[in-house]
Amino acid sequence: MRKFITLIAALLALATMAQQTRNNRLMVNKLDGTSDVFVVDSIHEITFDVIAQAQAPIALIDADDSSVRARVSMTEGCARYEVACYAADAQPDSIAAFVHDNALFNRKKAGSVEFVNLIPATDYVIASLAYDKYGLPCEVATMSFTTAQREEQAPAQVGDFLFSDGTWGSTLSSTKVPVAMVYSTTVTQADAARGYTHGYAVALGELDGAAWTTQAGENESGSTVSTDGSDLADHDGLSHTLTLLTSAGTHPAAAAAQGYAATPYATSGWFLPAAGQWIDVLVNLGGLNATGFTRDEASGVATWEKEDAAACVEAFNARLATAGAGHYTPLNQSYYWTSSERSVATAFYLYVNANFNLSLQTYYKDSKFGIRPLIAF
Repeated sequence: MRKFITLIAALLALATMAQQTRNNRLMVNKLDGTSDVFVVDSIHEITFDVIAQAQAPIALIDADDSSVRARVSMTEGCARYEVACYAADAQPDSIAAFVHDNALFNRKKAGSVEFVNLIPATDYVIASLAYDKYGLPCEVATMSFTTAQREEQAPAQVGDFLFSDGTWGSTLSSTKVPVAMVYSTTVTQADAARGYTHGYAVALGELDGAAWTTQAGENESGSTVSTDGSDLADHDGLSHTLTLLTSAGTHPAAAAAQGYAATPYATSGWFLPAAGQWIDVLVNLGGLNATGFTRDEASGVATWEKEDAAACVEAFNARLATAGAGHYTPLNQSYYWTSSERSVATAFYLYVNANFNLSLQTYYKDSKFGIRPLIAF
């Protein structure tokens, strides 16, 4: 009997301990909507860390027709903040979620932010999302502004810089980034119909080699040209590139050209030059004699003599150098793709060798040649 009573006492003690354990549970509701339950042996005192709601207020510094600068501050309790910008007429359902998903800046210190390539005469909103020291999102701050109306520009001239905001001019500015150089002020009828009437510019930089195609086929660019002179007459680089980009996955060179840099306002975006356009670049910016070549009867290769090639490349690179160090890459001894297609297996490329010659040739499309894109504006 005594053993039985001892067993009952032990069971009652265990039940009491279990009850105490069940009672010593603390549920904590978090700001993100989730909860955690903590089990403790005993609760003597609970203290809460009360912090101010973190904020990251925004103040306008300046804005022009295509860019804005603002300063973001941090209130007490703010550990970091994210900043994004959106058009006022496209306000997201959740500004906090939009900022988190599209933040261009994520910082732990107060400072200035800048957004570029904006549309002139358009209402925008800059929004900041503040986070507290526990990493939890807190308040959203916004600032509205309107970009200025863009002033009408004088007609572009060969040798002008095209800047990242879509403007052009012959003078460099500390507030504008040169990305290309104007080589022609006339455009094809097709490109004029697309709204690009001011001219063409060649990129100040270039890209490493990429294959023209990874899955050769007939008429991939929409049209083919020959070595009978139609190669030099081909100026439809934008049309060819747009056609190639309908299957960008199998046309690495066209895809690379398109992604060369951010698209300046009111321009076509970057594209592979057609064969005739590459020659126009060298004629207008390098002084190349457009008709000073010989064409091999068997291969159709058009070759300029080494003296002309050397002088052209030197003059072209001197023009590019006026953009300043860090803003250009000189034309090197290399192979450059065009968007002009010759056959199922081959496409045209420009071979630049300042010491020997300069030529327009064709080669297999799966070869990896360099890329220097053009842009219409």
